[in-house]
Amino acid sequence: MTTPEAILQSKEDRAVRQTKWIENYRNTLISFTLNIPGICKQSENYEFAHEVGTKIIMKTFPVIKVKKIHLPTGSEALFSIPYDAKKTKKISLKIEELHPLGRLFDIDVISKNGKKISRINFGYHERKCYLCEDKAAFCARSQKHSLEQLTDRIETIISEYKTNPNDSVDTILSEAQIQVPPKISSLWPAINNYSGSPYKTNDSAITQTHIIQRIVKDAI
Repeated sequence: MTTPEAILQSKEDRAVRQTKWIENYRNTLISFTLNIPGICKQSENYEFAHEVGTKIIMKTFPVIKVKKIHLPTGSEALFSIPYDAKKTKKISLKIEELHPLGRLFDIDVISKNGKKISRINFGYHERKCYLCEDKAAFCARSQKHSLEQLTDRIETIISEYKTNPNDSVDTILSEAQIQVPPKISSLWPAINNYSGSPYKTNDSAITQTHIIQRIVKDAI
């Protein structure tokens, strides 16, 4: 259990972390949390759902740096990705839309210039309520549903997924005709041979990033 003040502070702290990551790695940034109403942001089921989402992001994108943070205000994860921010957001929206736990996922995408990419840019409306067809923000402001109703629905979504977790992100994105970027693991030979120089672990983060950005760009 946490407090409203702590939740607000966590959002400010997250924004600072995001800025530092963009400055350090100069890549597209994914900031991943869960959409959980109320002040209880941690539970075994919530952590399970966050871990599922983290694995999906790791599998889908060419992640070069990841950090997961466990806080009373909810788990967070940051991913540095040498990939176009708009394409990253387009894929993320499809994951949120089509994955069985996607309604719980909050996958924010920020460009290397620090601009947050909005779902509105892709023709998506604001996210809907867990319980009805109204916008989630409207229901939250009007307190249309009780917190117990909302959390019960979230628990049901997670429990149903645990019972039948046979989903495939590759299948989801393929059926949605979304092309995913190449994985970093498949690019290591090209990265190691780039410009005739080995990719050394003591290279600066920015130099490493520029090499990978060029390789990923050439591969798509």
